[in-house]
Amino acid sequence: MSLISEAYSVLTNPEARAFHDKHGVKPPEKMIRAAKETQASSRTKDRKTKK
Repeated sequence: MSLISEAYSVLTNPEARAFHDKHGVKPPEKMIRAAKETQASSRTKDRKTKK
């Protein structure tokens, strides 16, 4: 995963961002995966809505 993608995953997930802000380190991989799944499902819903 590129650093930019990883940072985006953390910054767009409120829980992951709060973890990073509090601890100053990358959140657990489980939290990052959850953020990616949320983003992917959100993009899919957006595409269906725009048609």
